[in-house]
Amino acid sequence: NGTTGAVMGAAVSARLTITFVGLKQGLYLGVGPDHVGEIYFEDLGVPLEVVAHVPPAMRIF
Repeated sequence: NGTTGAVMGAAVSARLTITFVGLKQGLYLGVGPDHVGEIYFEDLGVPLEVVAHVPPAMRIF
């Protein structure tokens, strides 16, 4: 689950996970870290000013 990091039924364990525009909190929460492997982030050229206007669903720091 991209929000909670919970496994919803069956799940693969990846060696590499690619995420676009934003880092999903489920990559770092619950059992998410056990399944994502190395994380590669690509912002697709979306300006930080645009991303900054999207409120976080949760603060983990």
